[in-house]
Amino acid sequence: MGQNILKQEIGENAPDFYEQKVYANASSVLVQFQVPLKFAALNSNYYYGASIELISKSLTLDPIFNSDSVSNGLDYLSFYRPTKSDHRSIEDILHKINSPYKSMRKIWRALIDQHERLTVIEKENYYEIESLSQHQSSRFKLMKGSGETLNRSHRHLKSQTMKEMGYVEIKK
Repeated sequence: MGQNILKQEIGENAPDFYEQKVYANASSVLVQFQVPLKFAALNSNYYYGASIELISKSLTLDPIFNSDSVSNGLDYLSFYRPTKSDHRSIEDILHKINSPYKSMRKIWRALIDQHERLTVIEKENYYEIESLSQHQSSRFKLMKGSGETLNRSHRHLKSQTMKEMGYVEIKK
């Protein structure tokens, strides 16, 4: 049903490889489509997730605008699908930050397993990188050529899980 609402509202379904979860409480049923790794290449605009509340049929989209041409952008966005170039960029970043994960596929799986999210936004000379977990957010810039990291910041988060908000995950 969530895919049907997406199709009606924005003209396309979330790709099959998006992580899909369904939560419910006494008054709400929420369907979430997410990717654990958001890579926004230079001059790109995509949706990286969506949440649909099925009772009210309300839709919340998760876009990243990484270009100057944002006018009426919501009318023209599609869901992100990683390209071969995206894979190469992510693998280069993983190498430069000495990650134990050496491929996009492996980090994608690890992020899902660890309930974490990674966002990489490409700029002309560097990448803006944010790692987000239940309890911490880390941000830094990674210079494209040298691999030097700049402007590191960390903060502890106080967030609630869906269970703490009264939702139960509905599994297939």
